[in-house]
Amino acid sequence: MLLELSKRIIVAFIGIPCLLVIFYLGGPYLFGFLALFCLMGALEYKLMMQDTNLEVKWVDVAYAPFIFYLITAPSFLQMNEGLRYIITGIYSVIWFGGKVNWFDFDLDYSGMGATIIGLLYTAVLPGLIYRLSVVYQQSHIIVLLLVMIWLTDSAAYFCGIWFGKHRGVFPVSPNKSLEGFIAGLLMPFVCIAAIYSVSDAWSLRQLLLVAVSAGILGQAGDLLESKLKRYAGVKDSSDFIPGHGGVLDRFDSLLIAAPGLLFLLRIFP
Repeated sequence: MLLELSKRIIVAFIGIPCLLVIFYLGGPYLFGFLALFCLMGALEYKLMMQDTNLEVKWVDVAYAPFIFYLITAPSFLQMNEGLRYIITGIYSVIWFGGKVNWFDFDLDYSGMGATIIGLLYTAVLPGLIYRLSVVYQQSHIIVLLLVMIWLTDSAAYFCGIWFGKHRGVFPVSPNKSLEGFIAGLLMPFVCIAAIYSVSDAWSLRQLLLVAVSAGILGQAGDLLESKLKRYAGVKDSSDFIPGHGGVLDRFDSLLIAAPGLLFLLRIFP
């Protein structure tokens, strides 16, 4: 137990500053990080699903970075429209061909559904995280969201340990307490109130939307990941990060919160 805690502390001590720098710099640094995350996340998702009755193939892992690239790379989006369709079509045929048994044209529709969910989760959502960084690069609002998610997770975790009495409220995560969830919900609003009183880097509207995204959507992302792991019968998405599980475990909240914040900022400009 002590060794596991030591691993968590060491990785967090190194990883948190590195992540803050990457997200603050944005651009090619964040693009490279999220592209690697996309590939690792797709691999983790495939391995998670391998013991279920839903088949996710290796071709799906290779297809995820392509979807991510479609969403994020401006140079590709500015390509000649005809050429773009040709490249997308060729890649899609290769992907579809890897999922079909050509002898009897047997297509596993449940496996196809699992594949689509996996591509949305590991490619589309990371792509939207990058779009949030690009659109709001001047304000670095994604860095603020990242910090608010960490504070939300910490408040939910420690309040759950110290004051959590009502557990089992969330069937997909039986150990999560109602008290911890409420603490996580309130923490970002307390923080943005303090930030608004001392800084004018963000408007009150932006701060409120960040608080909603971190406190509500972020915790929803955590529950969604718990649902996937519970279905797959695994404790962690992988053991890639010592003491912290897999990349999907560490960024489950951001995967929902960041795209949610992007849409909220578009709806309430």
